[in-house]
Amino acid sequence: MGAGGFEWLTAPLLLFTKSDRGLFLINFLSFLLMPGLNFSVFRRLGVRPRVAWHWMWVLPTGYNFLLQAGSLNNDMFPAIYALAAMDFGLRAWESRRFSDLGLSILSAALLTGTKATNLPLLLPWGILMLGLLPRLLRRPAATLVLLALAATVSFLPTAALNVRYCHDWTGLNLELPGIGMHNPIVGIWGNALLLMKNFVQPFFPQATWWNHSAESLLPHWMVSRMNANFEKDCLVLVEMPTEDGAPLGFGLSWLILFSVAAAGWRGAASRGDWASHRFLPCALRRVLLVAPWGSLLAYCMKSGLVDAGRLISAYYPLLLPLLLVGARQAEIVQRRWWRGMVLGVFLLALPVLVLTPGRPLWPARTVLSRLVAWKPDNRLLKRALTVYSVYDVRSDPLGNVRALLPEGLSRVGFMGTGDDIDISLWRPFGTRRVEHILLSDSPEQIRRRHLQYAVVGEANLLENHTTLADWQKRTGAEVVATVMATQTVSQGPQPWHIVRFPD
Repeated sequence: MGAGGFEWLTAPLLLFTKSDRGLFLINFLSFLLMPGLNFSVFRRLGVRPRVAWHWMWVLPTGYNFLLQAGSLNNDMFPAIYALAAMDFGLRAWESRRFSDLGLSILSAALLTGTKATNLPLLLPWGILMLGLLPRLLRRPAATLVLLALAATVSFLPTAALNVRYCHDWTGLNLELPGIGMHNPIVGIWGNALLLMKNFVQPFFPQATWWNHSAESLLPHWMVSRMNANFEKDCLVLVEMPTEDGAPLGFGLSWLILFSVAAAGWRGAASRGDWASHRFLPCALRRVLLVAPWGSLLAYCMKSGLVDAGRLISAYYPLLLPLLLVGARQAEIVQRRWWRGMVLGVFLLALPVLVLTPGRPLWPARTVLSRLVAWKPDNRLLKRALTVYSVYDVRSDPLGNVRALLPEGLSRVGFMGTGDDIDISLWRPFGTRRVEHILLSDSPEQIRRRHLQYAVVGEANLLENHTTLADWQKRTGAEVVATVMATQTVSQGPQPWHIVRFPD
């Protein structure tokens, strides 16, 4: 359910720099914009200035935001579009400027163009836009140009391609079972259960025990329905947060829970507790506070994806204002216990950032290699060394395979699983094109692509219940070399074959 918005932003950097070293800047610069946008949206939705000021800094310490700020993942990045869409829309209510309205529309379009899982967030934005429609109708020509541009950068082109090639606008009919939800009721409580992973301690050595025992510990009716409606291994927990799986996280989730509980303990907020906003009608503001939770409900009813806590990264900033409105939150943020908890959240986020396997800020392999040599029977140390070793070469996982390709080869085929990464074969960028091959492709189809060589993953062959020898008989390919390479920790080292096709 992805789209190409993030990838289109990486294209100019790859084209002009011939390197992927600067690609992290897309997420990093977005991360720097997050506090200011948080404050602006929170204030305009009725959160008290002091509360908005504190939480604009606290929210970015969520593990999903913090770890993805230096990565190439595209979950944190759309949060900026979601905030900008709401912020410019709220500004348009005050300024009545067409420019604010146009920027809001473009931000919402870009939000959907990055991930289709963000489509439900159009609900609060659409409600906000209803009262501003007369402003659009006053400038029909400019509005048509604006809507055409917005459609171009939105999810619509991807949806059209999905209809053309998949016969389904979502593209789910080509995905693995479990990604699309079959039972909306199970989706609601099942995703709620998955979001409870936010409250799991960040460093969880018992993850292996839990993963082997979860299905026996939980009620059978719950496990059976989860397995029937969600991705495989939906109940799996990990030993530590990583950029491609971390949710909002332990510290921040408990801080939100305690803050809401403390405000509730003092009683419900009265109408006078809300921060005033003379341009936004009170009724509309109340609807806007609740609407993102409706978006989350829609997501839960449709999605069977396992990493719900990560995938709703763009939802968190819009879900939070409803929990923070009221004068009582302004009192809570001044309490000594609350500030102590905030300090604990920051201190807990620091080791998460330092120890992350993707970009460790410590000599992980050196230290762990020596510890494993000292304690060779320690399972946790060996596991940690394996994880850091795999992540160390993750940006170039098939580098040893690329080294065996003929020099000057301008085009190479690639046949792997849906999770296999072909980035190594593109290097050096701008000198080679990688053509994806399907197991079902005939020799004629391969020949029409003018491919002399291809890289074939053994895991893909096993996944499709066939062998390299059978595929060779059908295509006439000759094995030139076979090397071992690791794409993921769970798969471990796998054979990769370099094959040559007959002339």
